[in-house]
Amino acid sequence: MKLDANLAEKIKREFEACSGLTNLYSELRETKGNVVLIIKVASPTERLFGILEQARQHCAGEDPEIPLATLIRQSGGNLLQGAEGKLLLRTLSESLNINRFTFEKEFLTRYTKSVFGAEEQITASANHIVFGRRGAGKSTLLLYAMHSREPSRHHSVWIDMQVYSRRDDDGVIGDVLRDVLEQTAPFLKDIEAYRKLAAKVQEPGIEEASIRRLLPAIRRMVAPLHAQGGELFIFLDDFHVISQTLQPKLLDILYAVSRGNRIFIKISAIETLTRTFDHATRLGLEVPHDAQS
Repeated sequence: MKLDANLAEKIKREFEACSGLTNLYSELRETKGNVVLIIKVASPTERLFGILEQARQHCAGEDPEIPLATLIRQSGGNLLQGAEGKLLLRTLSESLNINRFTFEKEFLTRYTKSVFGAEEQITASANHIVFGRRGAGKSTLLLYAMHSREPSRHHSVWIDMQVYSRRDDDGVIGDVLRDVLEQTAPFLKDIEAYRKLAAKVQEPGIEEASIRRLLPAIRRMVAPLHAQGGELFIFLDDFHVISQTLQPKLLDILYAVSRGNRIFIKISAIETLTRTFDHATRLGLEVPHDAQS
């Protein structure tokens, strides 16, 4: 495929869109009878070369001759004012408000592991509560666990608890259970039974006792998810925002569904605002017996 200015610009735009870098310097050079697209970046990494290869193949389409392009190091200049510096600042800004869609498929390539091996713990088949102050990386660690799982065998449910902030009614329990059912629905066999259960747990004014009567049916419904060695992780992000009187009850009900069912609960929370176990009623997840912190 002949590499001309239009095709070179197309490859460059594709590379910039996939890498997040913008306004990169590029030029066409002729070497050994071939025209090569040269793109300058501050640090040509394996990840960037991989993105450039994808851009080349995408722009070539079905043509067997893929246009030539490569990366070279750009010397001099203020790195913070360059494309990588601008991407870093944008990444830092996005990192301040983590959610399940942050960086999406690129999450693992951007993630920096902790120095104390938290990743090995959070991905284990166990219940975990991640405590930390605001901005400490609690949600990021949960996202690492979610993205590290093999989607075809290990399913995940992600619930942002901010939507239930300051609520203390039993309806929150029904809402969370419906979220669990909705996010696992694509993998369930009996869709009609799922719809009936989802409607029941969200009946207006439903109370804890009524919800508990539905737990055996919910447990049976999600049980097939662990077929062929698979597991289900339920992530509860910012769990501390709901009432402390409600927290143990919600965890107790989720635990009733998950225990012995290859379903594990992963929580992020601020410790001073969290009560995972009520010693008076014996409800919730007790550390370290039922969950690890």
